[in-house]
Amino acid sequence: MSEKIAACSGFSPPARKALSFDPERGKLYKFSPDRIEVIRLGAPYPAAYLKTARTGTWQNRIPKSPFPWLFFPPQPLLPEGQSQALQRYIAFANALYEDVAAWVGEEKVGLLGRYGNRSWLLHCLLVHGGERALELTRSNPALAWLLSAHAVYHPLAGKRYWRSVRSLLDKKRREILAYFGFPSSEAAVKLFSRIRPDACDTGLFFILRKQLRESPDLLRQLSFYPLHNSTSLRIICSRLRPQFSYRALAAIAALDPVREEPEISSRLRDILGMRKALALNGDPQPWFEIRSLAGLETVHDALVDQLNQLDPEEDLAYGEPPLPDIRRSGLWIEGIRGSAELHQEGRAMRHCIYSYHELIASGECCVARMLVPERLTILYRETCDRFSGATGWELEDARGFRNALPDPASLRLIHLWLQRQDIDLWDPNQLTIFDGWDPGELPAECGAGEL
Repeated sequence: MSEKIAACSGFSPPARKALSFDPERGKLYKFSPDRIEVIRLGAPYPAAYLKTARTGTWQNRIPKSPFPWLFFPPQPLLPEGQSQALQRYIAFANALYEDVAAWVGEEKVGLLGRYGNRSWLLHCLLVHGGERALELTRSNPALAWLLSAHAVYHPLAGKRYWRSVRSLLDKKRREILAYFGFPSSEAAVKLFSRIRPDACDTGLFFILRKQLRESPDLLRQLSFYPLHNSTSLRIICSRLRPQFSYRALAAIAALDPVREEPEISSRLRDILGMRKALALNGDPQPWFEIRSLAGLETVHDALVDQLNQLDPEEDLAYGEPPLPDIRRSGLWIEGIRGSAELHQEGRAMRHCIYSYHELIASGECCVARMLVPERLTILYRETCDRFSGATGWELEDARGFRNALPDPASLRLIHLWLQRQDIDLWDPNQLTIFDGWDPGELPAECGAGEL
């Protein structure tokens, strides 16, 4: 296998995990110590298989989007200049991605790149549906996404699944929507054509379908907006709709999906969390009215000030954090172990972390502070792989002073800390940030005055 990868990429891959792509067969291989994963991108049909050391048999498995860089370019773990080992890893990852993207085709990769999830099933739709599926994905990406989620609405097994999808592609678009339980009208088709691909989500479409059934006039209201994203649709389909003007919702729907929309969605979630926390502490808040994006920020900041002015009567211990503190020269992260400490963190950082007290106390989330390389508050939660049952930790949010976004390099370090992965994973002879402890005191730039 090493010889095959070396021939494709020009150098030997790391020994711990081996990846390779066979362009003649359109097959992607991933070898790990305890498993083998294979993805066939094309003929006779797309398929994904997994064999583990525990079972010893091949099983069908839908690959996750990151496996490995199917339709999205790989992201470096750290700036490339950090080590030669990482430079080799990044070069290897880019070469492999370019081989896969060239095999799939530039246009198809571009279409798949617009979506946030289900990339594998969308690729299968394009292969099975041919030109009809390609044209639908170009003109009405949300409707194409719905077809790729066929089994969520109408469970079918084996070859019947894609046979049913191909037959649906021959029908009119309003008939496709009717098959999935949405209104059978041209207005509904136009609504779906205005939903941005990155907003497509099974949970959101279930909410939208339910609201369209219960409130037929909602379709007319939605028709006034030139675009829809996940945040704007969720607001319109919820009890928050009366609190937002048309101008504010149109501005939210037009936000950049990568940087701007997640920020507004986070602000709205924080507003609701702070209102609940204030009510539990005997300070209920009147409903707000949002007429612009600036108005949303104003409401958020006012609630942050009120939340951090609270004087909690008791200090509830959270217990020992699930991940140990790490104190090294390049990375310093400490767990927050009680509600008083959490409240002090919110006051020092001027953000709303204290509104997550209930979730942290119940064990749904955990919280920590980063002191090096920058001052951040980290919120994370436990995850479980539904296939293997393996548990892990994922980042919920990380914020600096007044909700400032973290530096990308700090984010990568946090992800590595949560996954307990070594920075120099691809060079086992190097020390890692998780080996041992650094003696000495906290660096001067993160002194006690900032805690």
